[in-house]
Amino acid sequence: MLILKALLVVLHIVIAVAWFALAVRMQSLARLAHVPDAKEVGDKTMMGMTVMALLLPFVGLGAMFAGGGFAFYGPVYHSSVTLALVLAAVQLFGVQRVWRGLPEKGHPGKLNMWIGIGHLIWLVILVLMLWPQYISPVFRTAPGM
Repeated sequence: MLILKALLVVLHIVIAVAWFALAVRMQSLARLAHVPDAKEVGDKTMMGMTVMALLLPFVGLGAMFAGGGFAFYGPVYHSSVTLALVLAAVQLFGVQRVWRGLPEKGHPGKLNMWIGIGHLIWLVILVLMLWPQYISPVFRTAPGM
């Protein structure tokens, strides 16, 4: 079970990084949405972003269950799973919806706003994932201080 958990955690990290990288690429493509080739590339990038956003919470849950289940993990991880679901919703109902109407309406700022919201959620998830092991020990003081 430990090897399965490790593999799922690595896959979870790769999926999260892939979503972030594709989102940065999409912000560049938003300015070129009226160009036919850029629209085609943007559609493929959007499909990749959507797949990554949908896989992220499920692979995270798989890693949690392989590592002992919900009872083993604290509220920080539970919050992260909830925020991963929110990220998937932002992707489906914000980013993807605006991209579909972008060439006609021509407002790349709206797409960049939704991607920025996704980036903020992604950053909060990252901090929550790293908090218990890496960040909180830095803020603990030594006994007697």
